[in-house]
Amino acid sequence: MLFDCILLINFKYIKAERSEAAIFRILKGNKSIQTVQDIHIYKLEKFYEIGSFLSKKQFDKRIETLRTDKLLKKQDSNNHYYAVTEKGLNWLDKHQSNVSINYFNGFRFHQIAANFYNRLVLLIQTLTNSKMNNFSFIPVIGNHSTENWVRLFYRKTCNRQLEILGALYKELSQLLSHCSEKESEIFVDRLSGYNVYGLSIDQLATQYQHENEDIRLMLTGIVHHMLSIVESRVNTFPLMTHMMQDLKSNSNLSNSAKVTRRLLNEKYTISQIARKRQLKDNTIYDHVVEIAYNDDEFPISDYVPKNKQDTIIKAINHSQSYKLKQIKSELGYEFSYFEIRLILAAYRNFAEIGDKDVRKS
Repeated sequence: MLFDCILLINFKYIKAERSEAAIFRILKGNKSIQTVQDIHIYKLEKFYEIGSFLSKKQFDKRIETLRTDKLLKKQDSNNHYYAVTEKGLNWLDKHQSNVSINYFNGFRFHQIAANFYNRLVLLIQTLTNSKMNNFSFIPVIGNHSTENWVRLFYRKTCNRQLEILGALYKELSQLLSHCSEKESEIFVDRLSGYNVYGLSIDQLATQYQHENEDIRLMLTGIVHHMLSIVESRVNTFPLMTHMMQDLKSNSNLSNSAKVTRRLLNEKYTISQIARKRQLKDNTIYDHVVEIAYNDDEFPISDYVPKNKQDTIIKAINHSQSYKLKQIKSELGYEFSYFEIRLILAAYRNFAEIGDKDVRKS
């Protein structure tokens, strides 16, 4: 049910302006500027990279099921564009409140969630085994960076082992108290300790009568929810705060866009940056748009004069669409796609267009 809700919400927000492949790229966490633009203008940031485990086959199979169940329909004659049916909207109204959609914060936490979870899982396994003087257990996390972090943390705190284990239990219990009983049980059943190995995804799916995809998504959502709580109450969760401290990033920019931002700050023009970096101008344009999406204070007026901004905004309102070609057709040759994309980047912060009802979920 959770996976179905997520898919239908994505299709509802996008309103057949993007293909099903665009939604797959959002769930997988594609790094392209088009995907980054889509999650912002369609308000789908929470779902970014939450389905990194998905295969295209899994995704396509579920889309076909939703279509067969008449919750989705093909839009016009184009098989790659879908709209949510009236039956689908009614289904969402009935079921959406039964799943924890608002736990997700994919764009905010996609860079740290998996590492935080791995550290938590391995630390619990390490401390519970160490307490029983068992040092020959098989780590459930085979990630070298995670193993190194836990090993270093253990060495620094081994003389306070019981204190740390108690704090970990207390903080985790507090965090899980913000989840439902079933969610807490699923999360705990996945954990490993002394002489106990956590259940696999398949085992959890069987035990709780959920599909595998729902279990994976539920675990991801719980981790995002925990991270949100820890960030807002650092004094209440000092151990969890320490576990995520060095994982935090102040920017979701790609490394290449970071280089472009540095050169822009040094007053290089777009053309100069392209020549200096031996890249195409269009690549630098992509970087500028990416920077604008990540910086609420980005100086849009340096690239789009105020009179052009007003005209583009009017065109967006008139077209009632985020499709670049449709907006461009309202404007004419003197407006570039780059200028439109920049305004769309700024637009998300001061206005919305179209059906405002779909922005509420």
